[in-house]
Amino acid sequence: MSNAFCGGVASSKEELCGAVSAGIMIIGDRYGRVTAEASDAASLAAAAAFRNRFIERFGATKCDDVRIPDKKCTWVVEDASRILIDIMEEDWNERVASSAA
Repeated sequence: MSNAFCGGVASSKEELCGAVSAGIMIIGDRYGRVTAEASDAASLAAAAAFRNRFIERFGATKCDDVRIPDKKCTWVVEDASRILIDIMEEDWNERVASSAA
């Protein structure tokens, strides 16, 4: 599903980093609303946290500003995945703590 986001959308290097796009898609799958009436607060909060941490790590979200020329971006995908996992684990830990209270 996210393959065409590679290289900032079809290898243009001009758009959002593909790792960010994929992370946002995963957040939408996990936290997205299932009806128009449902709140999208959880999804927006998780996406904002992901974006902010990505920018803290890489300084930008635009493909060409993140990548290193002539180097595959597997390192970006790996770091972005870790950021995403951290956010999801934090959410899980908060849910467990609030259900135990």
